[in-house]
Amino acid sequence: MKISLAAPLLTLLLLACGNPPEPIPDAGGPVELCHDAVDNDGDGLTDCDDPDCFADPGCQPPAPRRCTSQQNCGDIVNELVTPVCLGGTCQAPGPAHHQGNAIEANVLFDLFFGSQFSLTPAKSAVVRFLLSKKVDGSPLTCAEAVTLNGSDQPGRSQLDQNPAINQVFRMAYQINTLPGQTVVNNLLASVPKGSDFLLYTEAWSEGLSLHNPLGYRMAVDCLEGQKVDADRVHYQVRLPRN
Repeated sequence: MKISLAAPLLTLLLLACGNPPEPIPDAGGPVELCHDAVDNDGDGLTDCDDPDCFADPGCQPPAPRRCTSQQNCGDIVNELVTPVCLGGTCQAPGPAHHQGNAIEANVLFDLFFGSQFSLTPAKSAVVRFLLSKKVDGSPLTCAEAVTLNGSDQPGRSQLDQNPAINQVFRMAYQINTLPGQTVVNNLLASVPKGSDFLLYTEAWSEGLSLHNPLGYRMAVDCLEGQKVDADRVHYQVRLPRN
């Protein structure tokens, strides 16, 4: 007896050319969408910071920008926060998002003023976090930082323009204290996270013009070994620090 293979072969061909099987639902739960600013899968990471999105073309870190000073990385006076220049490239001073920009924390500054301000109050203040490493990798101390900036209006930006210094954060505040006022509380800022920063603060006699203080520098405070992280959000500045 002759057995025909035509029918089984036809059946296989029809199955192969038919509709593909339905995909099996993902048993792992929700899938992270990479560009909607929502933590879709509930793992505490959003969009490009979620490892599920690391392969997404829109989440690829940009090529490192080359630098010889922090000025190549941004304008710290107008941008308040810019990358620092280390090892010849612009980079975050501490923890960074997957795309390279710094992870920031909200902090508060309390300014305490000495007795010399009782008759002549300060009108503005400039608060900086300086990286303890210069552009060439050598250490920066408070003793040196205090000597780098000018104490009058023409010299007020010497620190900002110094090509050897890395500033993590810089913000000028209009404070307008009154005679006898000894404290200004809760100056808010968003600062890159990191460790071993210098907190460098100046009080000035007049107000502000284009993010710069006017008049003359009245007092300075500088603290070394400062850390910005989720656990510390309050910093006390004493002008001057005795």
